[in-house]
Amino acid sequence: MADHGDFDIMYIGTLHPFHREHAQAALEAGKHVLVEKPFTTTLDDALALTELAEKKGLFIAEGLWTRFFPAVEQALHMVRSGSLGEVKQVEADFCFNATADGDAGVLFNKELAGGANFYVSIYSLGYATAVFGTEPEKIIATGHVQEGLDLSNVVVLLYADGKTGIAISGMHVESAEETRISGTNGRITIHPPSHCATSTTFYGKLEGRGNVETHTVQFDLPRNPPTLEETGGFNFPNSIGFQYEAAAAMRCIHAGRRETPQYTTSEMLGVQKLQDQVRKQLHERE
Repeated sequence: MADHGDFDIMYIGTLHPFHREHAQAALEAGKHVLVEKPFTTTLDDALALTELAEKKGLFIAEGLWTRFFPAVEQALHMVRSGSLGEVKQVEADFCFNATADGDAGVLFNKELAGGANFYVSIYSLGYATAVFGTEPEKIIATGHVQEGLDLSNVVVLLYADGKTGIAISGMHVESAEETRISGTNGRITIHPPSHCATSTTFYGKLEGRGNVETHTVQFDLPRNPPTLEETGGFNFPNSIGFQYEAAAAMRCIHAGRRETPQYTTSEMLGVQKLQDQVRKQLHERE
């Protein structure tokens, strides 16, 4: 397909262990690449792909679609503009019951890179790194690991100046899936499902302990096209929001950019390094 297709960009949505092979084939054929998360299963593979893309002058990105939702962009803009004061804490969770619909198949297949760290941790970790960066002073990771697969994990990222990121991921319960970003002058909640959020609430501190003013913003999703509705619709919430990510990739390619500003190559590699460290700590405790 990469060698013979008349198109500009290839989306790699195959199983995790094959991402490097398939993305590399696309790059070698001169195609831009958008790779579904996780970008690869090892940091070495991720570096190999990004170096190849740079050498060929091609766009490459990990498909962390969360970053492109207007609600998330608005929340992060408020963080960076100082609306919350100095941000000190980020808490994010994403857990779902992977066995609710029967056999979870690849989700629990160690050879195919199953487990919560590969499938969902990027969402919760990604909120901490969006605010504080990818180089904490200390990482503490624990969780439930069975036969080489992590069913759940809790990761605490400790940064300088008392800043803390708390990321919870799992495949055995249905969590609220909410993200809270807290600062000295207020906080913002990214409402469920926060990995594909459509609303936020800002809580601004007023005089006196516990007194706040609140402001909620709703970002309506684009409508599903009739042809999609006729075939039964999407399997998962807010999937029409994938078009935000696709549009961002298109804008970057037209502008000659090789990465998206919402989720840069540098941050992607940093998150991959964090996930490697989390896996190491989890399996040391197995």
